[in-house]
Amino acid sequence: MGTGTAHLWIGLTLGLVWFMPSIAAGADPLVTITGGVVDVKGHNYEWIVKNYHSSPIVYVEFPHYRADSFTAPDGWSTETPNLVGRPAEPDKPQVCIARPRPPNKGIVRGASVQFGMRVPSTRVRSGKRQVKVEFADGTQATVPGVELPEPPEASARYIALIGTGVIFAGWVIVRTVRRRPSPSPDTSAPGSESEGHT
Repeated sequence: MGTGTAHLWIGLTLGLVWFMPSIAAGADPLVTITGGVVDVKGHNYEWIVKNYHSSPIVYVEFPHYRADSFTAPDGWSTETPNLVGRPAEPDKPQVCIARPRPPNKGIVRGASVQFGMRVPSTRVRSGKRQVKVEFADGTQATVPGVELPEPPEASARYIALIGTGVIFAGWVIVRTVRRRPSPSPDTSAPGSESEGHT
């Protein structure tokens, strides 16, 4: 084996050693979130959040659309802006946030806890969205593909808006046609002036 070949093998070996931790980190998730809709009508959602990281989970952020309640385990506080039934903008997508209350340290390594959400309207569809998680050591993670209530697609909103506009335009046209005065008799018709002349 020549010197050049030996150097090549040494370089490849060192490269693998260098990149192995990042490959391993990418293969093993820090956190998993399982669950989603738990009833036939799609009103109730439940998720299990499990921690695989050495540091406890101290923040979980679930996106929501038109939810009216969010539940967290005992020992957790919640922030729930834009819930249906409260002074807010229910059609604006928002998030539900959960944090452990002291002395609760959060979700420790190997532990799992359950979170829940309720959506009163059956018109809200579910889809795959991202959930944000933060750990006590400052590490952040984003878990993709979590089943969550989501707003309608922009195209669906535009179709509804256009449909409403067409209906309104039709109503205006019908009212305009009905208000148009009927034509008066034509006094210049042939024979109208000859009558009374000798």
